[in-house]
Amino acid sequence: AGHREHVPLRFTSQGRPVLARPGEPTRHAVAGLAVALSGLASPSERFSRTRFARVENWLWAVGHHPFGPFTNCATLSDALVDVARRNAIISRLDASMRAVRSALEDVEAFA
Repeated sequence: AGHREHVPLRFTSQGRPVLARPGEPTRHAVAGLAVALSGLASPSERFSRTRFARVENWLWAVGHHPFGPFTNCATLSDALVDVARRNAIISRLDASMRAVRSALEDVEAFA
């Protein structure tokens, strides 16, 4: 099979098919790292409590982010960078609180 520059997706935009560019993996790598290391999610995804599952709303799929088929940006917007920083702070705070609670339980058990 030959190498194809563009792969058509099941989506259309302004009457034309949306094309993926498999030869340009940077955007997908950035998105994967953002999800794995920062706890970010695609702006088009949310968790539905009624369905107890992840649902997608393609209205938010376009923008300055590397997620989804409707963007060609390989960087994160300032808002998403702020969310990643917030997630890092919350994660460190949670780890610190767990350590303090564990230490207090040890002191309580000793007393």
